[in-house]
Amino acid sequence: MVLLVLLVLFILHNLIKKKSRDDTISRRTLQIYLYWWGGCVAVYSLAPFGFKVSFYAVFLLLLHIVSFIIGFYKIPGKTIRNITEPLSKSIEKVFFCKVSIVIGAISTLYVLTLIKKFFAQMIVAETLKDARADFYSGDMFGEGFANINNFILAPLNCISLLVFMYSIVKRKYSLSTLIAGIYILAYASLGGGRFGYILLASAFLFVGYCLYNINLKKYAKAGLVTAVLLYVVIVFTTAARYGNVELSSENFSKNTEKANEQIVSYAVGPCAAFNYALEHDYVSKLGGYKYGALTFASLEAAVNIIGGRIGMSIVPSIGKLADLVQDEPIDLTPEMRWNALYTSVLYYYCDAGIIGVVLFPFFFGMLLHILINRLYKKANCFSAALFLMFCQIMFYSPISYGFITLGGLFTIFMMMFMEKLTNKRGKQL
Repeated sequence: MVLLVLLVLFILHNLIKKKSRDDTISRRTLQIYLYWWGGCVAVYSLAPFGFKVSFYAVFLLLLHIVSFIIGFYKIPGKTIRNITEPLSKSIEKVFFCKVSIVIGAISTLYVLTLIKKFFAQMIVAETLKDARADFYSGDMFGEGFANINNFILAPLNCISLLVFMYSIVKRKYSLSTLIAGIYILAYASLGGGRFGYILLASAFLFVGYCLYNINLKKYAKAGLVTAVLLYVVIVFTTAARYGNVELSSENFSKNTEKANEQIVSYAVGPCAAFNYALEHDYVSKLGGYKYGALTFASLEAAVNIIGGRIGMSIVPSIGKLADLVQDEPIDLTPEMRWNALYTSVLYYYCDAGIIGVVLFPFFFGMLLHILINRLYKKANCFSAALFLMFCQIMFYSPISYGFITLGGLFTIFMMMFMEKLTNKRGKQL
């Protein structure tokens, strides 16, 4: 089966190379998407850890990749130009000004207070796992934190990522760089997750490699150091989850082995979980297809808020799926319990079956090309921030689905509004 996967990936690689020969941003963005998703599917098809592999699951995963890329090319490309200089001016004018520095400093101090409280709770609980349970349940920071995170902290994280990676790529360091760097590290640490640190590394690829066309060979040493640091962080957070942080050669060996296992399992486990969902008919457990309510859960949430003001609301479909995948752990193997992460394809499939697996990725592929066309046309810092946000959600899609929060929808409209506002005024705020 792995040969079929590699053949499909080879065909798509050549298609991207041919269709985007002169469009560096499109070509490199799609290549990252293809290699990351394709690698996950290829490894899964080898049945690591004794995962159960089915042809139908692999077929759907590959079909969604093909649909995304075809959808991308369904939108005609606009005039291609070098946007590095106007984009750099826009970024520096907006995000390196005094107002942005003050906003960034206040936000960073706030996130640091959250980090302090989080790790204090971890010390009391004695394991990172218990502290994470309090964090995600909402008990740690209260009910209002979810809105603060979705509508303020998450959008600022996207902007901070752009500022910091731009500074690294262009080697223009300032107070904004320092504030942005502290913010993104603190935000990635909030909740004790590990994939947040990997998303930091992916941001460098999307900003440096895709937008600024850097030669990755020049950053080989820095990349190696970063990879080692990421690995150390993953080992430490793995140890902290199980309260096994005491320094000893035996603990180091156990923690390293556990981290290695989880790195591989988190890359391919969601594919195996998706196959489990197919075999155990999650569609029926949800009461039938949801016809877009899962894929566009953020829109459903917005409708619910408006409807709630006039006494009308519906039970969110995403809540039913969340209960199913989070509260009911499954056994992928006799030794591996799993929950929550089922790839983005599960959401498409539960919405409309195989039609959803074709239709929704096709739509998101079109949307990505529209964003890139706007980026070429506007060369605006908020266009770049929106592009980065979309790319990171795309990078996360082999793990789970990222377009489900109302905060994400808010961020999209906020970035578009700020892009239009700054372009209209002819100056940056």
